[in-house]
Amino acid sequence: MTKKLKLLLVALVLLLPLPILALEVHGNDNIVLGTDKIIDSNYYAAGQNVEIYGTVNGDLFLAGDTIIIDSTNINGDIFVAGSDISISGKINGSVRAAGEKININGNIVGNFMFFGQQVTVNDQTIINGHMTTWGQIVNMHGHIMGNLEGGVESLLVSGQVGRNVDMHISSGQDKSGLQIEDTAVINGELKYKAWQEGDIAEGATITGGTSFDQILKVNKTKAEGLGLAKSLLIQFFMMLVVGMVLIYLWPKLLPRTFDLAHQNLLVTFFKGLGLLVLTPVAVIILLFTVIGAPLGLMLLGLWLMMLYLAKVIGAWLLIRFLQIKFFSKKKISDITLLALGILFFIILSKIPIVGWIIIMIVSVTAWGTVVGFIFKNKQK
Repeated sequence: MTKKLKLLLVALVLLLPLPILALEVHGNDNIVLGTDKIIDSNYYAAGQNVEIYGTVNGDLFLAGDTIIIDSTNINGDIFVAGSDISISGKINGSVRAAGEKININGNIVGNFMFFGQQVTVNDQTIINGHMTTWGQIVNMHGHIMGNLEGGVESLLVSGQVGRNVDMHISSGQDKSGLQIEDTAVINGELKYKAWQEGDIAEGATITGGTSFDQILKVNKTKAEGLGLAKSLLIQFFMMLVVGMVLIYLWPKLLPRTFDLAHQNLLVTFFKGLGLLVLTPVAVIILLFTVIGAPLGLMLLGLWLMMLYLAKVIGAWLLIRFLQIKFFSKKKISDITLLALGILFFIILSKIPIVGWIIIMIVSVTAWGTVVGFIFKNKQK
């Protein structure tokens, strides 16, 4: 297995839904960018353990299990997805993160956005922009110069917020989920929606007053809608990270997949359909043999990962067809184009019947383009 494929598999496994995370993939486990290293461009890394201590004069794109960023010279934005994320030092840009747990202990010059389970902003942290978070548990002990906003199950604030706090608290009907400690300073309005009033200490400073909007039982649909929006945002971010890893590892892959689909859409579709249907059959046959069982499990893992990868490539195919049809003269970067494609793909996936049919066609076609890309490269 090539190094590029290993890195991609690690990134995919870390970004796939929990049932697929049970699959074990061995890749390039440890990636370390030492303090003496200087990167004068964007930096991409995917591995089980990723550690960044050096200088990056560009954007940072990371995917992994455990990720440590401890540098005073990250001169760009950070896009990171992982299980356990730690960010220290100084980030001369914004941070966008998705994962299970993230710990911030440093200076973020731009904005901070987080999707996931738990985030802790330590008391030495300064976020010069806004903080937006969609997750479960948020502990904010540091200093945010801008707004604090988003939707969480529980929020604790003991630090300072330079402007407003606007949060949706979904902890449940039996508890508030909001705790403002006496050391907290909010130089703006505290606005929150929750089932119960929050626990606001008498010593807390809130200069703009407090606005509480109670969630009523009749508003349950709205709460469910917010949860759906959160899950869609996480889906968008994770697909985008996988797409960026693809662009880095194989710059010619996405453009080439579109060329293959554009040249002969019908043939490419049936190639993808054959691979989609016949692979599980081959897996079942291999699993019934002693010698072929390990190969069957590996093939099953690759098939499941390809199901996810096909969404990203399918999003690319969709937006490229639309670009050629409606705005071919406009110059758009690959990452921006991919982001638009993923957004359109997700919207289509929520439209019954017609949207589902389109998604099925482009996803199966994506399978076929990958087959074509692999065989074309082998011939070369």
